[in-house]
Amino acid sequence: MSVKRRRLFLFTLLGALSLFFLLEGNLLKTPPSSLGSDDSFVVLARALNLIKNEYIQEPSPGTTLQGAFRGMVNSLDIRSSYLDPKNTDKYKKLWGKLAYETGLVLYKTPTSFPVVIGIKENSPAEQAELELGDTIGAINGQLTLEMSMLESNLWQKNETADLISIKILNRTGDQEISINRELISDSFFSFNPHQGPGGILKIYALFPPCIEEIKKKVVPQLSSQKEPLVIDLRCCHDGTLNEAKNLINIFLQKKNIGYLKTKETKKQVLHCLDLALLPEIPLFVWTNQSTIGASEAAASILKKYREAKVIGKKTLGLMSDETLVSLNDGSGVVLTSVIFHPYSKAESWKHGINPDVPLKGTDLHLNAYLEATQKTLSEQ
Repeated sequence: MSVKRRRLFLFTLLGALSLFFLLEGNLLKTPPSSLGSDDSFVVLARALNLIKNEYIQEPSPGTTLQGAFRGMVNSLDIRSSYLDPKNTDKYKKLWGKLAYETGLVLYKTPTSFPVVIGIKENSPAEQAELELGDTIGAINGQLTLEMSMLESNLWQKNETADLISIKILNRTGDQEISINRELISDSFFSFNPHQGPGGILKIYALFPPCIEEIKKKVVPQLSSQKEPLVIDLRCCHDGTLNEAKNLINIFLQKKNIGYLKTKETKKQVLHCLDLALLPEIPLFVWTNQSTIGASEAAASILKKYREAKVIGKKTLGLMSDETLVSLNDGSGVVLTSVIFHPYSKAESWKHGINPDVPLKGTDLHLNAYLEATQKTLSEQ
């Protein structure tokens, strides 16, 4: 190995080790119980020695460093992610904004291909007849196995409408389809007063100014209503915990609705102190497996303190906020920075919300939820 290549390789390893110590010292809750710090160094030293002496080719420093970053960050938890410079730029441009998308919501662990857990209504994915449970092997020719959950969902979004390819993995043979990216909604929410028992408030993402717009445009229509309102949180997988708190506060005024857990503070109690605008209207909340993050937090509190009837599928238990840390080369690391726990004595991470009325099967379109809501209402 040449002196120049050796220096680059050592730089790569030092970069990987630096990130390791950064994460180990500042971000991870506890080290793995199976290895003490001394054992970890022994394993790392052996791995480096094997690479140096046994690997068939000279390692590419850039690829090795990126792979080290990606592997370590993506393994922290399911919502953390390493993003290359291109995806970091896309994440910055699209975060908190409406995007052109396929309508698929994907779930992914570090060692598996992404699986479809949500299909948005009136979306290109629904029109293409994709199904819940479909396994996605590639998006626009990019293999998905090494992607994080955030990346696999980000790859489907864009600032403009266009056409992308998606490869579906099947036992009988892979299928590659072309699918549009379209603007599914021109707002973070919609309200149909003529559907459901007393209207359906559909929330697509819990980003500002979603709740302020709901207060202006929807709340006045409901101020004297006695029929139940449906809050549709299906496929709502983007947003912030603060906007979830604002949604809760429309229907509930209460101290201590739960707490936020961060690295720096043990517990930060969360309150809904503003006057509730609709404190008595009966509520139904619709969920599915792609009700993730801020929307999960809203559903859990409305269920507990407003006795909202939750209809649908159990959620994943990923009530958190994420923070983007930009790196010098233009890439970025998205880290889980805040976790919301709705109960003071029990943690909710990965536990999820059990619906009051669970729906079975995979063909869970609007009519299935409407029928379950009407049936539940008639039995009360």
